[in-house]
Amino acid sequence: YHFNSKTEAGYKDIKAIASFLADRYSGKNSDYGRVQNWIIGNEVNNQLWNYIGPMSLTDYVNEFERTFRVFYTAIKSTCANDRVFFSTDYNWMNEANGSTKYNAKEFIDQFAALTRQRGNIDWNLAYHPYSVPMTEPEFWDDFGTGLLSWEESSPVVNFANLSVLTDYMQRPELLDRSGNVRHIILSEEGFTSQSLTRGECEELQAAAFAYAYYIMDSNPYIDAFILSRQIDAPSEVATSCAFGLWSTDATSDNNITPA
Repeated sequence: YHFNSKTEAGYKDIKAIASFLADRYSGKNSDYGRVQNWIIGNEVNNQLWNYIGPMSLTDYVNEFERTFRVFYTAIKSTCANDRVFFSTDYNWMNEANGSTKYNAKEFIDQFAALTRQRGNIDWNLAYHPYSVPMTEPEFWDDFGTGLLSWEESSPVVNFANLSVLTDYMQRPELLDRSGNVRHIILSEEGFTSQSLTRGECEELQAAAFAYAYYIMDSNPYIDAFILSRQIDAPSEVATSCAFGLWSTDATSDNNITPA
């Protein structure tokens, strides 16, 4: 479900939770470690992960921006140098239905406009550039799906055309309060070692990891590249999404150990 900051009780709960977490992981207590990068929500352009009920993009962004600002203010008031992100999926201009799914590009545009209107804050972007489809690892062939282009209207933006994202984030209306490109991290992506059409393909998975790394490393606007996952998840393997660096003999997602 979506965070509820609309009611007074919901607002206070979110503020209290964010303040508690920011303080606990501020580094002042070595038992808890240090968190400096916070992602609020998962793939927030899709209500599959953030259900609040059918509504227009404008209404949905209005709800999320209010929630994000509560988290942002609580975190920044504890540790001013922490970075606060929201994440989107790779559907840049694709699969939106105007009710529960929204284009990542349009979500970012509306969020940026709303934060300028309500008082600009230094939000950042956590992006998920999976292959298309996720059941095949070689993203360099994804232009053949017809879902990728080098235009800012590309239906999907992933590793194959990643510069479309970073070029777009250089637009003046999307820069931070200091005039810099906002921090961008690739916080979730993986490449399957079990192709839906060809079965085991670990060498292609390895090639995809390496190629994606070089693309990311040569792009000055990408701060981090975080893979999902370390060990295959059985529920994902069943859908030909064996993203782990290691395989497993486990039959459920509980207590997964590498094989």
